[in-house]
Order: sequence, then C-alpha cells, then structure tokens
Amino acid sequence: MITPTLPGSKYGLYIDKVRADGARLFVSRDDLLDYCQSVMVHSLSAPPIIAEVGVFSGSFSTLLISILKPGKFYLIDTFNSDDHVTGQFKASNHLQFIENKFQSSSAQCLQGISWHMLEKLPNNSIDYMYIDAGHTYEDVKKDIAAAYPKMRDNGIIQFNDYCTYSPFCRTVYGVLNAVNEFIEGTDGVNLVGLSLDTSCGYHDLAVQVHKHNDECTTSPPVTIVTPCTRPENLMKLKESIRFECIDKWYIVYDTRKVPNPTYLFDHPQIVEMICDEEGVVGHQIRNAALDKLCLSGVLYYLDDDNIIHPGFWEVMNDFQKSGRGICVFDLIYPSTSVILPGSTQPKVDKVDNGQYAFNVGVVKNLRFNTTKYNADGIFIEELCKRNENEVIYMNKVGAYYNFLRQ
Repeated sequence: MITPTLPGSKYGLYIDKVRADGARLFVSRDDLLDYCQSVMVHSLSAPPIIAEVGVFSGSFSTLLISILKPGKFYLIDTFNSDDHVTGQFKASNHLQFIENKFQSSSAQCLQGISWHMLEKLPNNSIDYMYIDAGHTYEDVKKDIAAAYPKMRDNGIIQFNDYCTYSPFCRTVYGVLNAVNEFIEGTDGVNLVGLSLDTSCGYHDLAVQVHKHNDECTTSPPVTIVTPCTRPENLMKLKESIRFECIDKWYIVYDTRKVPNPTYLFDHPQIVEMICDEEGVVGHQIRNAALDKLCLSGVLYYLDDDNIIHPGFWEVMNDFQKSGRGICVFDLIYPSTSVILPGSTQPKVDKVDNGQYAFNVGVVKNLRFNTTKYNADGIFIEELCKRNENEVIYMNKVGAYYNFLRQ
C-alpha cells in the first residue's frame, strides 16, 4: 500500500500498490505529458481525441498538439479572462484570440462552465484530457464527475495544480483532495505519474482509466423515457442516471400540466419533447414513445416522482446478459424499506410502472389504455402473458418508489 501521512484522502493518497505500479516521477509537466503519450500509443488505433479543460492563453494547448497530434481537440473554457501575464488579450476578445491561434488545427472551442461543456462530449470518446479549470474542491469534483464518463477505456486524465495551496493566489486549492477521492473511490483508475513544479508547488498528476470491467458496457443500450408533469424533480432524476450506461433519456412534458415547459438541459443524451394528447398519468406519453421515437434496445419508463436505485445498473447488466426480453425487479419505499412484490407473472395492482424494463421488440402492437389509472399494471401483466418465455425476475432493487413525493 501507499501509506498516507495521516488517514484519509485529505492527507494523502491511499490505494493498493498494484494501482501505482509503473508510475514515474518527472521534473516537469511537459515530460509527464510526453510519457502519457508513450503510454497511450499502445491502445490507439487512430489519432487521439483530446480535451483541455481550462485553456487561458493556449500555451499548453500548443504543446498538447505538438506531442499528442490529435485528430480532434476540444478546448473548454469560459473565455472571459484578461491576460494578466503577457497582455495579449482582454476578456472581450479572449475567445477570438484562441480561435485565431488554433484555426488551422483540429481544435474546437467550447465556451461555458467547464462541467456543463464536458457534458456535451460523447461518452467513451476521449483518449486524453487535461484538467486545469476551477481549483476549489467543489469545482474539481464537478469536473471529474463530468469528465469520467467521457473517457475511453485506457484513456488518461492529467490534473494540473495537484496541491492544497496556491502561493501565487494566496488561496486554498481543493485539487489534491478531490483528485485523491476520485482515485481512491474509483476502481480501475491507476497512477501514471507525478510531475514536480519546483517554483510554487503546482504539481501535475496523471491517471489512466480502465473501464473494460464496467458493468455498463453490455448492449443493447438502455433508453429511458420520463413522462413529465413535475419538472422541478428532473434534476434529482438526472443525478440518479449514469449516462455512460444509457443511449438517450427522453423527457416528454405533458403540456396539459406543464403548458409552457422550459427546457432545462443542454446535453447530448437528453432529448426534451412535448405531448399534448389526452391520457391518464402519462400513459399517452408511454404510447407515444413506442409509436413515434423509433426506439430499439431496452426501454425503461422512469416516472418523475421516482429515482433510479444504484442497483439498477447491475439489474440491467444481468438482464441484458440473460438474453430475455422482459425484466421485472423490485422497488423500494425509501421511508419504510418495504420492497414491492415481483415475479415472472406480475399482476395488476401488484406491479408498478417503475418495476420493469423490456426490449422494444417484444411489445409488438400492445399499448397502454390511456383512460385507466392502472394501465401500467395491465400493460406489464399482458406483456408477460404474451411473452412468458421472455420474462426474467431479478430479486434486486432497481428504483425508489415515489421517492420525490416524500
């Protein structure tokens, strides 16, 4: 083990020795970057796709292009800073300065808050990422949470300013603590190297992300559809979704209850739509998803008062491996921990809409009765009757029932 100076990630990094085997120490971040390139080259079949989070004047961007020779380069920044170092640009022309500097390269500028811009990138698409944006603990945690799903298997993340204090700014940095917690808490994240900054202690740390054992790599992908009358709950739903494990999340606003919906998300995997058809508790929207969205793979209806349980992804993985077409699983009441009954022969009023997922191909012409409150139970009971050999029951919890009505 790598022994910390004191217990806990706030005082040192604590991981199994095997996750640090081969890690090296360098005298500059440039040398560390060069080593990262040599590590990456073994897993690349094409010019790498890279991202730099926090660009400023683009000086390190130039080195990234020179060493990594990317096929695509995302430059992410708010681009609203004055150049207090060399005076080459003001906040008003920061973006234009960077665009002009890299106009002949593979670079694309994404202007905005770093973690919001990271969400625009496709999942499992980035070979190398350099993170040097906000330096508070909260900002770095958000950047890491948004960046991790975007990394390819064997991709490398290099963190700048891996320290707890900035002598230049005379302020506390949260980078070291946030990065340590990420490494300690995420299986398959191994150390690549550390580079020392001998002037002010602004060290760099690089890690390699191994995702090949991730439980969300099986197919077909899961599509989530949410009939929405409570948009105030959507942020909580989003927090429970692992976007690296799904294809799309369709949010369909019921305009009878939400007459003028405000679209909340700018995310490549979130599609916000409206439905003005008549129906009870969203059943018309469930039908519309089957009739109008040209879906394939696994479909799950996530009501806007439920949230996904962390065990859902294991359930979906086991379901997809089973080769069956319908999966029934347990729900849990968060207030009482009572698990709703489930079986391979679910009955009306004994099964909830959030308790099953199915491959779209088994549905055929079956639809929800839009006039009945318990149409979800009727639908799943009939679906299982018609496809009795396709049903698998997982005695595992997949969602919280009515969680957002507490």
